Amino acid sequence: MYSMTGFGQAERALKTMEVSVEVRTLNGRYLDMKLRLPHGARFLEARLRQVVREKLGRGRVDLALEVSWKSQARYRIDDDLVKNYLAMVERLRSLGVGGELDAATCLRLAGTLVANQPGAEIQHCSDDLLAVAGEALDRVVEARQAEGARLFEDLTARVQTLERTVKDIAGHAPEVFEQARAKLTKRLEGMNLSFAPDQGRLAEEIAYYAARAEISEEITRMRSHLVRFSDQLQAPGSEPRGKNLDFLCQEMHREVTTILAKSSLPHVSGLALEAKGEIEKVREQVQNVE
Repeated sequence: MYSMTGFGQAERALKTMEVSVEVRTLNGRYLDMKLRLPHGARFLEARLRQVVREKLGRGRVDLALEVSWKSQARYRIDDDLVKNYLAMVERLRSLGVGGELDAATCLRLAGTLVANQPGAEIQHCSDDLLAVAGEALDRVVEARQAEGARLFEDLTARVQTLERTVKDIAGHAPEVFEQARAKLTKRLEGMNLSFAPDQGRLAEEIAYYAARAEISEEITRMRSHLVRFSDQLQAPGSEPRGKNLDFLCQEMHREVTTILAKSSLPHVSGLALEAKGEIEKVREQVQNVE
């Protein structure tokens, strides 16, 4: 299981530049990428996005690629132009003109130094840049896996707490039914009817309406959701499962809310409130799961 929160950084020294990539990931419903690339590297965006998709399944991803040029790589010498200058010097000497053309003077001549084009150099090193991004993303994956292990431990403990709470609620389920039936019976007795109702029919009606307060179905569904939740936690592999876990949290919340509405027993209501609070904590943690 993986968290959606992580950080990774990688650097590499190339012949003409220093490359640094930083990646930060946060919670998100989908895979949402924000890339910051230097001038001349925009053509890499599509390939970078593909690298991210291969490494991450869900979450907000902020990737920053920075390039620092080495001083000797900012300019190059136009060899052909310098050779032309030297040829002209030789021609001048043949005409009787004296003097020498040294390196410092040559560098001051127009066109001798030519600024390198960042885009062309980056394009030449594009595979190296993508490799550095891949290293940074690998470190993000490691961080997300470590955080995912901590989430797994916390969620497993909370599921166990919920299982115990549901078991306690189930132990009081017959009381909920009996209390509902007793309340209905008492209410009918206090109505002072002017006729004697059919006792068999009356018992059936009381049983029917009391059954509407019965919570065994909610308990059964709650247990089923907890089993599915545990199965999702234990599932092997790195496939995203946060959305499934969040859906199960919604379903469990619905069942506990129904139990609260049906039962007027203080101890059952207290247990249901505890379960509801625990589910909220589980759901908060699940928001971090990829």
